[in-house]
Amino acid sequence: MLTRERIEARAALRPLKQPLYDTGLILTAGVQRVQFFQAPIGGALGAAVKSEADTNLNQAAQIGRPNEFDLYGFKLELQIVGDDGVNTVRDLELIYDTSVYEFFFGQQRPWLQVPAQEIPNGAGLEGAFSTADDAAALNYFMGHCGEGSCKAMYNFTIGKKPIPIGSAETFSALLSWPIAAINPAGAADIRATNYLVGIYYSAL
Repeated sequence: MLTRERIEARAALRPLKQPLYDTGLILTAGVQRVQFFQAPIGGALGAAVKSEADTNLNQAAQIGRPNEFDLYGFKLELQIVGDDGVNTVRDLELIYDTSVYEFFFGQQRPWLQVPAQEIPNGAGLEGAFSTADDAAALNYFMGHCGEGSCKAMYNFTIGKKPIPIGSAETFSALLSWPIAAINPAGAADIRATNYLVGIYYSAL
C-alpha cells in the first residue's frame, strides 16, 4: 500500500547573507553569565533599551514565522566602553581565558560547549588605545581574538552542511565563567556581542 507524505506549503522566502546577532553586558562581580538571544529589540540592555545596533531579533529566542536560518558558525566580540579607565585589556583576556561558550536549541541542553577563546572575533577593530583630556583619562579597549577576517568563525557545519533553525524553534547562547575569575568594576561596562553566521531566509 502506497502512502503519500503530506507536504505543507512553504512561504516564499528571500535568502540573505546576514548574521543573527545579540549583545549583552558583563557588569560587576557576582554576575557570572551573559545570555544571548533572550531579549529582542526594545528589550533591556542594562539600564538602556536594545536597538538594531545591539540585536536583530524581533522576538525573544526565535526568528519568527515564516523566517528560517541556516547556521554555519559563531563569532564573539568583546569591547570595553566607558570613561573611568577601570577595566583593562587584562579583563578581556580573563574573559577569553576562563569563560565557556554554550549554544542551545530548544531545551536547556547544550549543542555546543567550548572555551570562549575558541570563538574568534571575525572582522573588527584590533589592538587598544587610550586618550586623555582636561577632565579625565578616557580609556577605550578593543580586544581581538583570532584572525581579523570576515571569514574567521567557529565552524559549526556538519560535512560542510549548515544546521537549520526553524521559524518557531527556540535557541539561545550563554557565556559563563568562574565567579572569582573576572571582576569588572566601575562605570565602564564590557559589551559582549554574539554573531550566528549564516543565511537568513526572510519573507518576501
